[in-house]
Amino acid sequence: MTTPTYEDIKIIHEKLVSMRLEYWLEHNVFTFQWWLLLTILVVPWLVWWLFVDKKNISRILLFGCLLMILVLIMDDLGVELQLWSYRYQLVSILPRLISIDQGIIIIFHMAIYQFFPKWKSFLIANIVMAIVFS
Repeated sequence: MTTPTYEDIKIIHEKLVSMRLEYWLEHNVFTFQWWLLLTILVVPWLVWWLFVDKKNISRILLFGCLLMILVLIMDDLGVELQLWSYRYQLVSILPRLISIDQGIIIIFHMAIYQFFPKWKSFLIANIVMAIVFS
């Protein structure tokens, strides 16, 4: 067996992208699950905006953005190593569950960060959230 070249990998990757788009268009977009994912992404951000402390919004958003980067890296790593995959996706070109990665997880963590300013209560709230989400 010969070692694949970069061009071999690129051709297979292009085919995978094409297949993923075809699958997404045929089986995902505008299905109930797709609308649910869209709702799960948008609604938490709207609710968060109503309750966020506007005086500390830059600090809370910085925390959320740093956490979002970490969550996206971990999710990409899990997908790349084939530890998990997602049958339904909001966007075909991203092999991750952005509704959860950039919605629910981030919003709940930012809310905990805002409402539990002391380390002890912050850690306890995160542990409780982890138990509930797991």
